Amino acid sequence: MTVSTPIIVSGFFRSGTSITQDIIKKSLPDGIHFYEPLHGLMRDWMDQEDNRFFPYKNLLFFSRLYTQDYDLQDLYLSENDEWPQLRFYLYHLYARARSIKFTRTSMRLGWLASLFPEAKVIVILRDPRAQYHSIHNYKDPEEPLFGDPYLTKRYYEYFKARTEPPCIATEATDDVEQFFLFWKLIKEETERCLKLFPNIKRIWYEDLVSKPNEILQELSDFVGLKLRDPGIRSDNKTSWLAYESFYNTKMNLLFDTKNPRRV
Repeated sequence: MTVSTPIIVSGFFRSGTSITQDIIKKSLPDGIHFYEPLHGLMRDWMDQEDNRFFPYKNLLFFSRLYTQDYDLQDLYLSENDEWPQLRFYLYHLYARARSIKFTRTSMRLGWLASLFPEAKVIVILRDPRAQYHSIHNYKDPEEPLFGDPYLTKRYYEYFKARTEPPCIATEATDDVEQFFLFWKLIKEETERCLKLFPNIKRIWYEDLVSKPNEILQELSDFVGLKLRDPGIRSDNKTSWLAYESFYNTKMNLLFDTKNPRRV
């Protein structure tokens, strides 16, 4: 891999994708690093110079190729699917980028990896207990994740895309169970794609923050670039542990294990 070949970072919301892209940015300070190119609210924020979306402002093709549909439609794309407008949009970004970071490609991973077969794609998974807790704290803690119509539509689209989707309305009794079932789909799709595409590497957020030197060496070997530790700090490293018994009960109920790597 040459330094000019962009690195793609993919993972669901609050999984550690921003931290990972920040590591890449410190190792490749020159050039453009695109943040969340499929975000539905980009047009509202890209005029702010202190905002991560500002690099999109001067892209001439942006207004012609970007649409909010990327955020909520066809959320499951396999390597056999087509979306020409999205493909052209990402081609334009890829040609200009040092890195591209996504949180809306967890169930489009096969499509993304086949679109850029020469790219190195880093996929991040996180313990669903910690991830749910982090998302919940990031949003209004009083509101369930599935009480947000925007997120509910996205989650249902993921489930609907499967050949035999679990019915989250009947199999899950609450917000936590819905998220855990959704997380399991992401993990299964990641593992499916790992078997098909040699340009994908999966890491766990917990490993990144607990043994950063080891994981950064693995990533450096994978992308062909020396990645430096900028001082990684865990997000909500222990806060969810106050609810460990509750979360573990849910994990055992749904998966017969409390170890997410065995789900």
